[in-house]
Amino acid sequence: MQKHKQTGHLHTDLPSGVPGLRGPCHVDIMLEAGAVVSCTIKSLRGVLLTGDKAYQELARLGRLHWTFVPSVSPVGRPGFASQTMGRHTTPRPRRAMVVEQWQMQSWQRLHTLVYGLVDGARSAAEIADVLMVPSETIEGILRDLQAMKVIIME
Repeated sequence: MQKHKQTGHLHTDLPSGVPGLRGPCHVDIMLEAGAVVSCTIKSLRGVLLTGDKAYQELARLGRLHWTFVPSVSPVGRPGFASQTMGRHTTPRPRRAMVVEQWQMQSWQRLHTLVYGLVDGARSAAEIADVLMVPSETIEGILRDLQAMKVIIME
């Protein structure tokens, strides 16, 4: 990613039984021009590790299967730009549970991509912009994911 100066979102799911982590976890890495902007390991109970500690834990785990979702605009630091963009007026979906990749195999590709971008900071319109898909389509997918109880709209 550094070589190609990619901007976007990397994510993967870690199964139960990974030494040092409790239960299944979801990993999010935000990249801006190939540089890591943020790294977070979350469980169903919340954030377990962030920043350098999360990155070191991932390095210890070795090779993982990642999904990359490109972004058309810089990702920015979580909690910085997102709070200035009307955070309290626009509903922003967040994950209600960690869904493992094998569980997403029956999902349509766009549903998987949208779930990957749901982070509690982006609105439906922002997700639509990243994926270059009409907002109405993303809103329908968010309703589907909410009906599956894997996301919550806040």
